[in-house]
Amino acid sequence: MASSISALDYQREQRPTKGLYSFLAPSLPKVHVVVALIRRQAARLCIGVALALTTACSGATLSLPTQVPATPPAEVALQRDAAVPDLPFPDNPDPNACGIPALYGGGTAWATGVYQGQMVEPTVLLYDSHERLHITGAVPNGTPVQVQLYQANPVLDFYYVQSDTLNGSQKGWVPAPFLQFSPPS
Repeated sequence: MASSISALDYQREQRPTKGLYSFLAPSLPKVHVVVALIRRQAARLCIGVALALTTACSGATLSLPTQVPATPPAEVALQRDAAVPDLPFPDNPDPNACGIPALYGGGTAWATGVYQGQMVEPTVLLYDSHERLHITGAVPNGTPVQVQLYQANPVLDFYYVQSDTLNGSQKGWVPAPFLQFSPPS
């Protein structure tokens, strides 16, 4: 019996094996060439990342925020209008540490100048902010007000209120002890 060998089988037997895939497709790159290409691309990527990190983290391109020192209470007192009175209760020592105002929902409350059972402010003053730098309005003791905002602070909370009075619309921040949520007796 004569053995019949095709021309393709003959070429496979005669060709030396040069790589894992050489017998499947001679036109494919060799594995070691592919690995070398991957390593070269990885090296380029690492160099690019290193340059990006070095550039981004250097002081030349990175601008740090300016630190704002806390405003000492004495400095806040110097900025306040002369008409702003002292409070009969503790105030916030550092205005920069105070909270962010939040919506309250427009409920009704009553502005009273009563603190610990004593009338200390017959006309409740409304302020520009929790820092109380300027007086923005005033309402008589017992006036109903609409509460718009609430600000939780470390020592003294504030409410932003609005009231329509005989003197026009009055708006501003009132310290929490001067506001009650039930009608005054």
